[in-house]
Amino acid sequence: MDIKDIKCEKNLLNKLFLIFLLILLSITLIIEFFSNNSKYSIHTKRQHIDEYTKNVDKINNNYIHKRGNNNNENITIKGLFGTSLPGITNATIEKELFEKLLEEWAPENLANYKSITFELTYANTSVQETDYEKILTQLLNGKSSKYDFFMIDCIWTGRYAEHLLNLQGKINSESVKKHNQINLNTCKHENKLKALPLFSDYGILLYRKDLLEKYKKRVPLTWDELENTTLYIIEKEKENGNKELEGFAGQFKSYEGLTCNIYEWIYSYRDNLDTKIDYFNDKFSLTALKKLISFLDKSVISNEALIYDESHSLERWEKGNVLFLRNWPSSIQGTIKSFNITGISFPFGVAKLPGKKKGFSASTLGGWNIGVSKYSKKPFIAAKVVEFLSGEYVQKQRALNFGLLPTIKSLYYGN
Repeated sequence: MDIKDIKCEKNLLNKLFLIFLLILLSITLIIEFFSNNSKYSIHTKRQHIDEYTKNVDKINNNYIHKRGNNNNENITIKGLFGTSLPGITNATIEKELFEKLLEEWAPENLANYKSITFELTYANTSVQETDYEKILTQLLNGKSSKYDFFMIDCIWTGRYAEHLLNLQGKINSESVKKHNQINLNTCKHENKLKALPLFSDYGILLYRKDLLEKYKKRVPLTWDELENTTLYIIEKEKENGNKELEGFAGQFKSYEGLTCNIYEWIYSYRDNLDTKIDYFNDKFSLTALKKLISFLDKSVISNEALIYDESHSLERWEKGNVLFLRNWPSSIQGTIKSFNITGISFPFGVAKLPGKKKGFSASTLGGWNIGVSKYSKKPFIAAKVVEFLSGEYVQKQRALNFGLLPTIKSLYYGN
């Protein structure tokens, strides 16, 4: 091997050694990079975990703190009502019963709080739904948290659904099942439970028992009988100096009460229960409406009665100035209590509404529900209050005291 070959071999070794060093350095840098990145990642995750743990602990501490201080917290729950008792100009008796029942119930069922105060406001005292509805609409459209729960007509659930708390999961499902399904259906909107039934209603006929007996007339089973009896008795009473007596009164003012009355007339003219109604476009609707108009033409229904709602028609009845009255069952107790207040009284009876033919009539299902405002600051407590007020015990007391029909089936069969 000559000197030239030795130099070439030496240069090759130097190059190989240099390449080796570069590779070694690269590996070292790569290891260092991943090692540092791993440490950074672990450190960052630990920071996140520590921060999350602190937040959870903070939330739990706040929750425990609030739970621990419940006994020192004073709670006020506010409810808005329209009186359920038409014809009674003072809603005090209904309010007093609600407050009494709530005060008895709260200590055991809301024991976590130092004190519970219930403020029940009656927005009107005449049950003129249009006035109460305006007040309620204004409050809810303004997203007011002034009231935690409120009373609504059974046909208003869809109208106010966006403002109502969904009660599913917030109350005992077993208490919900106790209600009549038809009434419960009026509390639902898009498969969500937006309210609970407070009481039920359907159209009935009140009649002057004393005048029917005086003139030897029976309770009318058909609209024709009611017409003939009315015209006969009114004429006889006029001869005796009574010119104030009206024949038949209902709710003919332009509002939803009129809708209920019209539907009852139309459905009472069906041939049978399976008859399909094409509203205002079939013979049943036209015949029923013609008969109703003839009542006006013949003064069976007075011109004044065209502005009557529930309260106005009941006031006329309670004064003894109406022979036959279509109203709701609450009007029975309303009449009795009015007798005690005014001193005016007369024997009266209650029957089904007449129909076109004997044994076939129709009544509109009505009633009122109670729901929780979505803007309430105490929604879960309000939900428990609503569950109680719509429950079996309260409905029984209101039925016994005010004649309001329960929506809980068992109350019709118990003691």
